[in-house]
Amino acid sequence: MNTSRVISVRPARASDWRLLRDLRLRALADAPDAFGETFAHARTLEENDWIARATFDPTVYRLIAERDGVPVGMTVVVLDRVDHGLAHLYAMWVAPDARRTGAGRALVRAALAWARQRAALTVELRVSDTRPDARALYTACGFRLAGQRSPLRDGAATDCESMTIRLLPLVMGVVNVTPDSFSDGGTFFDPGRAIAHGLELRAQGADILDVGGEATNPRAKAVDAHEELRRVMPVIEGLAAAGLATPDILPVERVDDETDELPWVRRARAAHPTALAGGCRISIDTTKAEVARAAVRAGASIINDVSGGLFDEAMVPAAAELGATYIVGHLRGRTLAEVFAAEGTVPWTDVARELNDRKAADRLAAALVGRLWVDPGIGFGKGADPDGNVQLIRHAGELGRAVGCPVVIGASRKRFLRRLLGGDQVDAGSLDAASVLASLAAMRAGAHVLRVHNVTLLHTHLTAYNKK
Repeated sequence: MNTSRVISVRPARASDWRLLRDLRLRALADAPDAFGETFAHARTLEENDWIARATFDPTVYRLIAERDGVPVGMTVVVLDRVDHGLAHLYAMWVAPDARRTGAGRALVRAALAWARQRAALTVELRVSDTRPDARALYTACGFRLAGQRSPLRDGAATDCESMTIRLLPLVMGVVNVTPDSFSDGGTFFDPGRAIAHGLELRAQGADILDVGGEATNPRAKAVDAHEELRRVMPVIEGLAAAGLATPDILPVERVDDETDELPWVRRARAAHPTALAGGCRISIDTTKAEVARAAVRAGASIINDVSGGLFDEAMVPAAAELGATYIVGHLRGRTLAEVFAAEGTVPWTDVARELNDRKAADRLAAALVGRLWVDPGIGFGKGADPDGNVQLIRHAGELGRAVGCPVVIGASRKRFLRRLLGGDQVDAGSLDAASVLASLAAMRAGAHVLRVHNVTLLHTHLTAYNKK
């Protein structure tokens, strides 16, 4: 009888290729009727093939389960290259003597957490008809039968059935470190208060903390990189020091020489050597490459650029080099003054076309595989026109499919909501309620990330919606 219950799951690195090979061969020998690949085929692979399988890929996350430090299982989760809201769970296996210890469930949960932090909304897998134990495990983890059957492999007598699980969109909480933000100008301008606010947002359910040091409303004053850094760096450093940064999100996991890792990642791994993706992520809301570089070095793993690289031509190369997720915002103009001077209704199809043009111009898709998100720029150059902005929300999913990227919707407290509610005298509670309704509409339309100020209110509604 197994008495040990010390189960842990850790991300695999490129240097684990021999271990991954051994686990895969054990799995294929133990359960030949559970996998599309055969043991005979795997035995023909050479060393370089196994090394290639373990090589870093930003769209792949490999996990190893251990019991008392001994490897006993593995799985792989992969982002779909066509449907960017979809991820696939593959190669799931736990050694017979480690089953019913929680190892399988721990692997699945870790895989789902990574997929969700990559903005997947659905995770899909195939389970063999001969593995009722596996089907029971997936059902317990929230998967449901999708009604699609297929052969285990070409020529196989055994069939598989697809199972899927729906994931909630990511919640991005706003941390404004500015004196002139349109929503909470000056409230969190002090670094200490901003850090405390970020910690509070995380406790309320935020998956991402979006830290910004320059307001982008029509009345805000532009600031230079030095001032912006002065505002945001203490906050990002403080949030990272508090543990609100996920080390295995950034592609530094491909670096086997730990001396090349970013300092905050090295510190995080030293403190939590088995840390998995799925915790909170820090985002830097900036249009400046200089600020983005410093922020990522300090703990950010997302660059939220409302200009999509139009304000600073060094931004895209910086994002590609740093390995952070890059959010390409849509607007028209090379400065905020130009953007707001030419406001008007922009059809969602034009937004999609122009975002695709941005991708092509800077070869974003190739440079940022698996880490490129888009934002239609609610309110940026779209004015306070309710109809035009509402259409962008209603077509969020279609826009994402047209561009081929996860979609971020930031409708919270925007001018068009004030106009919908009757003008500038709308009270904060009503505005937040409207923001939540807009976010829920975006979720139903297929948005992957919802950016809001009132995380508690949105999280409450998301939880209730998910239980329907």
